[in-house]
Amino acid sequence: MLVPPTEMDRYRAQQPYMNSLPPIELKEPQPAQAPAENSRTVTTNRQVTVNTSVDGGISSLTRDEISRLTDKVYERIENRLARERRRMGL
Repeated sequence: MLVPPTEMDRYRAQQPYMNSLPPIELKEPQPAQAPAENSRTVTTNRQVTVNTSVDGGISSLTRDEISRLTDKVYERIENRLARERRRMGL
């Protein structure tokens, strides 16, 4: 592999600095943490099911509560879009 002279010059210029650095220490690989089970709502065949984790603190959500939460989310999205449109002058 051919290296352009400018790259070699840059490499040689960095050598004293690189040699003065302490050696790189490799860490032992740590096991990946299992993803925490969060509660989530799953809709199948128009029936709402709430999956909760054991220590999630949510025993069950009624259909009305889910509807209210959904309305809140949509309202926030609409407000954000309206703000962005005003900012852009649309």
